Amino acid sequence: MVNSNTLNRNLATVIVFVALAIIYMLGINTNPAFGDATGFTLSAIRGYDFATNATSHLLYNIAITTIVKIVGAKNALWALPGFSVLCGLFALFIMLKLLAKLQINWMPSLLAVATMGLGFTFWRCTQITEVYTFNLCFLMVYLHLMVDGMLLSKRTIIMGSLVLALSILVHIQNILWIPAWLLWLWQNYKENGSAHSVIGLVIFTALVSILFIIPLSLQTNTLNSIFFDGGHQDTVLNINPKEVAKGFALAVGFLILNFAFFLIPTIKGVFKLQWPKLFKYAMALMFLLPFGFAARFAVTDNYVFFLPAYLVVILIMTKGIQTQLENWPIKRVKFIFVLPIIFPLAYFTLTKIAESTVQGQKIEQAKWYKGGVSFFTWPPMKNHAGTLNLPHLVEDGKVEMLLNSEIEPNYKMAKELNAILNNH
Repeated sequence: MVNSNTLNRNLATVIVFVALAIIYMLGINTNPAFGDATGFTLSAIRGYDFATNATSHLLYNIAITTIVKIVGAKNALWALPGFSVLCGLFALFIMLKLLAKLQINWMPSLLAVATMGLGFTFWRCTQITEVYTFNLCFLMVYLHLMVDGMLLSKRTIIMGSLVLALSILVHIQNILWIPAWLLWLWQNYKENGSAHSVIGLVIFTALVSILFIIPLSLQTNTLNSIFFDGGHQDTVLNINPKEVAKGFALAVGFLILNFAFFLIPTIKGVFKLQWPKLFKYAMALMFLLPFGFAARFAVTDNYVFFLPAYLVVILIMTKGIQTQLENWPIKRVKFIFVLPIIFPLAYFTLTKIAESTVQGQKIEQAKWYKGGVSFFTWPPMKNHAGTLNLPHLVEDGKVEMLLNSEIEPNYKMAKELNAILNNH
């Protein structure tokens, strides 16, 4: 017989995931967003592209191209952002399972899911045709295997190495998790001998080498472009103290934007962790390296690069929340579950306040063609202008081609995409 606690947990889980699914689906826009969404959509409609550079995202391109082959070009405009929603929900589901494995109770676990799911960065990524929620699926599965291996002494290093390698074929940024993987490889070698570690190393090396084999054999691009594409090498490698300070201040701002008051139990959670020392080191590396990279990579949409680091924040945050809830009366425990609702309210309020400021009005005038202030402060994309209308705006003289660096590439891609769609 199912007890009442299990029924409450199952009902609450269904409510949270259904609510998130509805929020995400109501917010997507079938007009590709400014950024990389138009490029991904166009690439998927053109057909399979096996180029391997820092922005091509090999496995993601294969996945979305396959979807377009199945649903057709015109249906791609809803199918591809819908795929981002499905990947986001799957990543959150794996997170829920992982937290259970870490012996986090279902209430703080669901609270963490709602917090991550309604955080600006994750929410925005579910709304657009980009790689990030697809990438998080691989990273969440990898974390699941890593916890099994490093905390529960299961021999999962081979599968873990496979999944991490695949994740690098999804997004090159995941090489920043390699140092933590090497710690796991070393721990497995000491505990289980060399066999599994060697197999894991061979599989990992063989798969990651695909990134280099393709450009060498097909002469599609340079090896340098695998790590730095679009002229971003100087941005990443050159160190300017002023820019570094600005980047890290922005990084802290994004952290507050995504977690707000939940950073308090996160800080408390750090002191409550009972993980083995090697696993703590691994988690520290998996947070610090992506966080530091994203803070250094000073481009307008660098907030998406923090997501791998945020996964570690969630693991620690739930420990802090669980510890806090254990000392609270049930009435206060129930109240805390309404707190994630504050996130959309806060983003909406922030949008209205920003729109009323002098700086906000300047952004409205400069970026009206893509949604103005709300493009930067309101996660749903439903009411934001996409790129398909850009050719008409340029040709009618409402937007100047040389206005900024995003106009010309988006204009060309949108024009080609419109031509393809009109012929189907």
